[in-house]
Amino acid sequence: LRLPPGVRARLSTPKDYNTALLVLQGKVKANGSTALGQGQFVLFDVPTVSDPMDLQPRAYSMASAPSEGGELTFILGYKEGGRASRWVAEGLQPGDRVRIQGPFGFFTLAAATAKEYLFLAGGTGVAPFRAHLLEALEERGDTRPMHLIFGVRDRAHLFFEEELSALAAAHANLRIS
Repeated sequence: LRLPPGVRARLSTPKDYNTALLVLQGKVKANGSTALGQGQFVLFDVPTVSDPMDLQPRAYSMASAPSEGGELTFILGYKEGGRASRWVAEGLQPGDRVRIQGPFGFFTLAAATAKEYLFLAGGTGVAPFRAHLLEALEERGDTRPMHLIFGVRDRAHLFFEEELSALAAAHANLRIS
């Protein structure tokens, strides 16, 4: 998958680069379809800061649900000296074009069963669970019990806190701790 013309990266992050939230805006097509599934990941072609032609892939799970209309959201955790971290902190600017490959993977929820869902996530690992919760609760109206246990080192790593709290407030079957 290559981003078609007009698709740009929008970087939503404070300049301390403790963590980065990367949003790709625009309609993105994969294999002739505009629907990218929650629970999938893509490979970003990440350049070095010193040589934009020196590309290596980095995998990131999609935090967005197909119902979000083609806007893709990814969480990139900052690692001192890391290739992707340096790219985001020193090279990537809002509006820059980025190249991605994919989507890959098939991490789905068993919608046919009535069993409850238990999601365990830490830091950036909440990405696919955000997508699954949005799709299950907002799009499918799933009423089974769901519990997201989200462990983080500090509040700066508590991604989507307000959004997840609002989702839990709107759906009595969702607990977040």
